Amino acid sequence: MALGSPRKCYLSGQIGFLLFTVLLGLMYWSPTGSVFLGLCLTLAIIGGFFSTVLLVAAYSVVTSEFPMYTGPIISTMEFLWGVGNMVGTGLGGVLIDAWAYPLPFFVIAALFGLSLPWTTTSKKLSDVPVKGK
Repeated sequence: MALGSPRKCYLSGQIGFLLFTVLLGLMYWSPTGSVFLGLCLTLAIIGGFFSTVLLVAAYSVVTSEFPMYTGPIISTMEFLWGVGNMVGTGLGGVLIDAWAYPLPFFVIAALFGLSLPWTTTSKKLSDVPVKGK
């Protein structure tokens, strides 16, 4: 985090993950065969990178904001991650049944995009790089 502020790291991860999610939904219309495999591998690498940036920035922001409660905060984040995986799987199936494969990705991207204005204007996210102890 010393390379950039928490806001910059979180925003870059958020925007990158948002674009990855939209591109993953667009894979529904991609050509088959080697092109499809190449696109999938490329998207997996890009998505993994931005997912990592987003999660590390989220954990860094939350633990630096609440240094006395890192244990409960991290366990709550892990609990919500698990609940999201359980609920998201069923909800994704319902959305796929409602239309097609890309709908869950577009819905997630839209919901994720709604948080961008808050992230860019929030006073809680610092613009000052975090220094190590």
